[in-house]
This record gives sequence, structure tokens and C-alpha cells, in this order.
Amino acid sequence: MKKRIITLALVALLAFSALPFAAAAGFTDVPSTNPHATAINYCADMGFVFGYSPTTFVPDGDITREQFAVVWGRTFGIRTPKFNDVTKPASDMDNAIIFMYAMGFMNGVSDTWFSRTAPVTREQAAAIVQRTYLPGVDGGDAYKAYSDSNSISDWAQNAVSVCLNYGIFDGVFDNTAPAFNPALSITRGEVCHLIYNLMQVEYDITVAPMTGGTVTASAAKARAGETVTLTVTPDSGMQLVDGSLQYNGTPVTGTTFTMPAEDVVITADFEAIPPVSPSPSTTAPAVTLASIAVAAPPDKIDYAVGDPLDLTGMIVTATYSDGSTANVTGFITTDPSDGAALDTAGTTTVTITYTEDSVTETTTQDVAVGSPPPV
Repeated sequence: MKKRIITLALVALLAFSALPFAAAAGFTDVPSTNPHATAINYCADMGFVFGYSPTTFVPDGDITREQFAVVWGRTFGIRTPKFNDVTKPASDMDNAIIFMYAMGFMNGVSDTWFSRTAPVTREQAAAIVQRTYLPGVDGGDAYKAYSDSNSISDWAQNAVSVCLNYGIFDGVFDNTAPAFNPALSITRGEVCHLIYNLMQVEYDITVAPMTGGTVTASAAKARAGETVTLTVTPDSGMQLVDGSLQYNGTPVTGTTFTMPAEDVVITADFEAIPPVSPSPSTTAPAVTLASIAVAAPPDKIDYAVGDPLDLTGMIVTATYSDGSTANVTGFITTDPSDGAALDTAGTTTVTITYTEDSVTETTTQDVAVGSPPPV
């Protein structure tokens, strides 16, 4: 298991606007195609972030230094003191700025000026993350992977390297070239993605040794709630034992499962395909694959544009020349493949293919793809 970070849970997060609104109904300016949509929705669902209205988040807006101070201060549960004999700061932001400075997480732009309404730059955000969660860690020269590494300030180079090494920047900054743009203001969506990466844990996916075939997983690590796709490949003359494909002892329905909040081990058993016995009086003709059909459709057949194809629950049976049938769901291939994004509205026909003893048969399953939601 690889922990993104580390020790402190984000227990509360101030809204980035004066009048916060929760995102229960979703933000219309954060479509599923937004690279930070998952992170923004996660933070909103957790009550960490709010929008300018019930439906507007402004993911590309800047966050000021004082807002960033409150965000990070709230990760420690900072509140304005309520003691009657203690002078209270003018605002929660003053309280957070004082705390962040006292802890050494955030400095002023000079010895006497904090510049509270200035935007936070990317390299400043990296430095705050490193000072807070990974103090003293040496990141080496990882920052040099950026084409503009020479423009990263000396005081931020190690922080940028640490964030790269620990995956904290994964998916956060979308650049058209491998550049960091250290002086560029970090956006509200990018801050959510930083928080998402800091709070998430990736769990290991291990395939146990097996004979008679192989199983491969779509990823070596995954976060809880993510979909993992398995590919089952029996050796020649072998077949998967029905119900034996499992993760941590839990049977896999179809070829996908939802990652739990723990490391998983994939197991499966294979057996020889039983030979077809000839008739006692005559030599029976060879039994060959005649056709395949969808015996049970997938659990999900209605999608929005951009959703991944999910064939969980689909059962495909083969019919042979002697009239016998067999469940071959674990051995099919599909086009588009399970997990592929459905990018075109309308009816999408999934072509299902199964090959046995050099005989290939196909069938189809239609799914409906609706129009994308308005932005």
C-alpha cells in the first residue's frame, strides 16, 4: 500500500468565497471532462469546499494567500479563540495566518508584509505542502524533469522534487509542454486536486501464482472505489473454473471489481476442458463452436457521454454443434473494451468475440449513450 500523505487528516476546509454553498446538486461549471472534476466533487462531498453559488464553483479562479492560509490552518482544526481574556484576531483569516507563520508553514513576502490578497503561486503551494506534511525530506533533483526547472526558485526546488516523488502533483497541473510554470497562480480546481492527492491512499493489486492460465489486472495500484479490470487468459486446452476468479476471497462478477480500502490478492483456478466422449457404437463427429449469445445483459446499459463502459453482470454463453451450451463470459473480448470511454451520443453497439479451437463467433450488445450534461 502506498500512502499519498501521511499523518494529518483534513478535518475542515473554509469555502473560497464569502457566502459558501454546498455542492449537493453538483456544479454546472465542473463537467465530468474537467481534469479536476473527481477531486472537486470529492472535496465538496466531504464538505471541504464550497462554491460561489449552489451550482457555480469557478474551478479556474485563483486562491489568495490568506485563503490558502485558512485552508491549511483548518487542516489542523484551527479556530478563533473564545477566551474572554484573550484578544481575538480580527478574523479567522488573521488567526490562520498567525498560526501558519508560527508553525513555519508559510512566510510573508517580506519581513513585514504578508500580501494577503495576492494569489498563491505553484511553487509557493509546493513549499507549503512540503513544509507541512514532509518536512526535512530530501527530494533530490526530481524538479529537473521540468523543461523550465531553471526558473524554479532555489527555495522551492526541493519542495517541487518532494511533491513529484510522492505523487502529490499527479493530475494537478495540466501543461501543454513538460513545464512547471512556477510563478503561475494555482487555481481553485488545482487546490482541490492537491487536497485529493494528499488524502488518498493507493492500495496494491497482486496476482497470486497460478497454473493453467494467467490473470492480469488493469493497474498495479488503485484507490478505494476505483474500478479494476481483469483479463483472464487460459492456456491451450484449459478453462477457468467457474467462481474461482476472486479478490481477497470475494468472487469477481464478470471481469471487473470495485477496489476496496485494502491491498488485494487476485486468485483463480484453471482446469482442463473435458474431452467429448464418442458414441459407443459410432465415432461421433467433432463438437465445434456454433454460436455465442448474450444470456444476460450488463447491469448498466444507459450511459452519459464520457462514462466508461461497464460490462459487469453480462453473461455470454456458447452453443456447440451438438446443442450443448457453456458460460464463456471469462474468455470473451469486446470492442469497445470494458472500461473504455463512451464518447458519442446515441446507440453504441458492443461487439463480443469468442474463439475456441480456431472457431470464432461474435454477437452484440447495444447500450444507450445520452447527451452530456450542460456545462
